[in-house]
Amino acid sequence: MRCQAPLLSTLVMLLGACQAAPQLPEGLDRLEAARSAFAVGDDQTAAAFAEGVAGDEALSPGERGEAAFVAAEAEMRRGEHLDAYRHYRSILENAPFSEHVGIIEGRLFEIGTAFFEEEKYDGWIFDEHARGVGVMETLRTHYRKSDLADDALKAIADYLASPEVGDWEEASLRYQELFEQHPESEWAEDARWRAGHCLLKQSQGPAYDRTELLRAQDFFEESLRLYPKGVAIQRVREDLWTVRNLLASYEVQVADFYQRRNQPQGERIRLVNAALLYPETNAGAQAALRLKEYGIDLEILAREAILSNPRLQSVDNIQAGARLFGGRRGGLGWEW
Repeated sequence: MRCQAPLLSTLVMLLGACQAAPQLPEGLDRLEAARSAFAVGDDQTAAAFAEGVAGDEALSPGERGEAAFVAAEAEMRRGEHLDAYRHYRSILENAPFSEHVGIIEGRLFEIGTAFFEEEKYDGWIFDEHARGVGVMETLRTHYRKSDLADDALKAIADYLASPEVGDWEEASLRYQELFEQHPESEWAEDARWRAGHCLLKQSQGPAYDRTELLRAQDFFEESLRLYPKGVAIQRVREDLWTVRNLLASYEVQVADFYQRRNQPQGERIRLVNAALLYPETNAGAQAALRLKEYGIDLEILAREAILSNPRLQSVDNIQAGARLFGGRRGGLGWEW
């Protein structure tokens, strides 16, 4: 009998606990219970009750949207950003005329920023910061004319361009999208520089492919034209100097290649490219000296061959920063 007493006591306690548990309301009564719980700060109960209403397909979209908003607000106060985001998104998709749509705009930006910045979304194996991209894209999709649309796009681009991610090509595209779609944004100037800077980071050098460098050069030169006294002017000039030096050095490297192969025509064509296109660079100056030793007058060449025949500026069919002279790509360097 002594062994049965603790067991009976436990059963009595469990029965009492079950009898004391509140009964879960039904239908819209559950929504009122959720609102009451939210009002007194019981966010966990509020979220649970409201989520049950939001998932009840027997109710109208408006009623379910109201419940989803209560659940989302409760989850926001709990710091459960993913659950909150899912509820807010369901309102935008299923109850777009809800009176809460205006509030959701700011909430999405807050959630996206949290995913990007808060340490709790760091992960040794799975990093959740990337969820911020989806949240900010939702904001841009549903609030195309929002004052936060450019901020959301900048946040996406900054994340992609972060050292931890380093998706330079995609980041460049997002920055380009920013200054093209939001030319009046306070981020437009910085975005134009960063679009080129990411391409510079993406580039493996002109010996591999000049495309990124030429596109970056376009962004930098356009930035200098549009923002001659802008806040990013120093960074633009530094990156443009880097790009032009790389392109000029490569022209001289290819000229050296042809010199070693005893092909003076190819050598001199590349030296002319370096000297005329990039005269302010060290490589361009070296090319000019070598051409002078060959008895080639650059001033006459520039005046007669270039100004009188503009087609020479696009021989290689690359519009951006095209060589003055050149042939088609083939193996190492170019074929003539």
